[in-house]
Amino acid sequence: MANIGNPKGMEQQPHKPTGIWRYQLTSKDVLAWETLPGEIGVSGKIGGLTLAIIAGLAMSLLPEALVGTPWQGRFVISGAIILSLAWLIFRGGRQIVSNQRARRAMPKPLDVTLEAWGDHLHEHRDGGNRTIAVELIAQVLETPDHVFVRSLQDLIIIPAYAFESLEEKRVFAAIWEAKSRNAAP
Repeated sequence: MANIGNPKGMEQQPHKPTGIWRYQLTSKDVLAWETLPGEIGVSGKIGGLTLAIIAGLAMSLLPEALVGTPWQGRFVISGAIILSLAWLIFRGGRQIVSNQRARRAMPKPLDVTLEAWGDHLHEHRDGGNRTIAVELIAQVLETPDHVFVRSLQDLIIIPAYAFESLEEKRVFAAIWEAKSRNAAP
């Protein structure tokens, strides 16, 4: 949607935001955040270990005539197939959980207005307002379809279509990343 303001320099005029963006958030936008690749957390490590244990148990329960002995190539191939199947089941289950969490977090589309001020971002949405001061920004992440601005307690998700161009999206992310890096906590 339309940007109002000057994102290039983001010069601050008294009592006026430097930019205003209007857009609609959906569960797909939340899902984009939920499914970003990142560090493997404790639950992911436990899941991976459980996956390996289940694959090992499955190998031990299958007849030797089918999987072979540990010294045969057939054993390695059987193990790889079983581990791959377990991994696909694990990933499918994780995707289902991510979809459910995204739908719970955003059961219906929300109209959002985001204002960029010199020292903070202010988000107006159905159900409330949020402000993230520049010194509280922990991460600004630009992906092809979104810009994510995260503090320790809040997350602002801005879909790419909210910006007039990809260049405007890139400049917005770069400015707020630099501001957050240079801000005193």
